[in-house]
Amino acid sequence: MIRPDIREPGDIDAAWLTAVLAEGGVDAEVRSFTARAVGTGQIGDSVRFTLDYARRGEGAPDSLVGKFPAAGTESRATGVALGNYLREVRFYQHLAPKALIHTPRCWFTDVNEATSQFVLMMEDLAPAEQGDQLRGVTLDQARLVTVEAGRLHASHWGDDGLDDLPWVSGSKAA
Repeated sequence: MIRPDIREPGDIDAAWLTAVLAEGGVDAEVRSFTARAVGTGQIGDSVRFTLDYARRGEGAPDSLVGKFPAAGTESRATGVALGNYLREVRFYQHLAPKALIHTPRCWFTDVNEATSQFVLMMEDLAPAEQGDQLRGVTLDQARLVTVEAGRLHASHWGDDGLDDLPWVSGSKAA
């Protein structure tokens, strides 16, 4: 069995997706899949992978969503310059498991700090939809975001260990 590595969306194959599921503890074999872009991708590109199984193990999802660096040069440069790719991967690797917020299950994630190449394979939350920054949100959506933001901050409030993480904005290690 191969271990998943960092790949661009066009380089993903059924064997790699099978390895991603194995990383998440699911014994299944992906036969084929379809891939289509989701969201608007300001500084990253997201792709929904709908899976067809040769052998579907217990807990195997119908689909996964992968997040990757933006294909566009300017958008990718912005993601790198802001450190967004590294921070998102490290959040899922180190902080999400203890966070008091709702996050999609992370099946596999990795980042190359030298190149900022990354991949984040996560639970597909469909039929949830991406928000529209220009259109705004409803009052109920704003309440939900406010509650989740409070929970995120409460998750690690007073945690001096954050100062040891150079990828956390404003930490002593940054």
